[in-house]
Order: sequence, then C-alpha cells, then structure tokens
Amino acid sequence: MIGVDDNCNVIGIDQEIEKLNHNGVRDKYINIIRDLCKRAVKCDIDFETINGKEILIINIEEGRHKPYATRENGIYIRVNGSDRRPDPDVELPYLLQQRTNLADSPQY
Repeated sequence: MIGVDDNCNVIGIDQEIEKLNHNGVRDKYINIIRDLCKRAVKCDIDFETINGKEILIINIEEGRHKPYATRENGIYIRVNGSDRRPDPDVELPYLLQQRTNLADSPQY
C-alpha cells in the first residue's frame, strides 16, 4: 500500500495524484516494479479512498517461476511479513527444485 505509513496511518497520495493524475501514478509504480525485477511480474494496481484520502494498493501475484531476483541479483523470500535472503544451502535449492517441478507440470 502506498499512502499508508509503517504505523498503519493513512497519509494518502493526494499530492502525487494532483501532480501526475491517476494514470501517471499508476504508470510510475508499474515502471518502478518493472525496473526493480529481473523477470516480469503480474500486478494489479487500484486506488482506494480511506478517511477521505486516496491510497494506492499494489497486489503482486505469486509467481510460478521462483525464485525471482532484483536487478541487483538479490533473491529474497517472504517470511512472516518480512523479506529476507534465502539460506543458500537449504532454501535456495528447494526454490530452484520447485521451479523445475512447476516447469515439468502441465499448464491448464
């Protein structure tokens, strides 16, 4: 969520919308996501109004081709609401094996 601070207070992105309009804000964040990720990710971007302030909600779908990496070659996994690097001896080989298994499974 863009426009909500770390303490869950709605601060809004109204000034950004005034400057760029809704399509400009949406394009800005789509470009940020594309610039940061090595592989394309599917995301939905929606605007919501809470307490009279607009926020941006970005939902990135779970991908089938894990692990995903940032442009700086950083691989991260999501654990209990935080991002961290996978253990190279245990978690990373598991992620790569899952990727192989998914690639071998039929697509419906």
